[in-house]
Amino acid sequence: MVQPCSVADREQVVDTMIALTRLSNLHRAIAAGGDSMDLYLSLRRRGFVRIATPQPAPCQGDNTPLV
Repeated sequence: MVQPCSVADREQVVDTMIALTRLSNLHRAIAAGGDSMDLYLSLRRRGFVRIATPQPAPCQGDNTPLV
């Protein structure tokens, strides 16, 4: 059985994604993938207002890229 990620693990992933992409509050970004809404909400809570998510595709994987 797969265990869900804890909140602290997700926040660490978001921190890493922000650091790797050098995202700032002035940048625009698209969060796509199976967890795109979670990423979108995490970024909005951190003050990133120019974040978008595409329409959900019928066949989404577990990857969540940040463009």
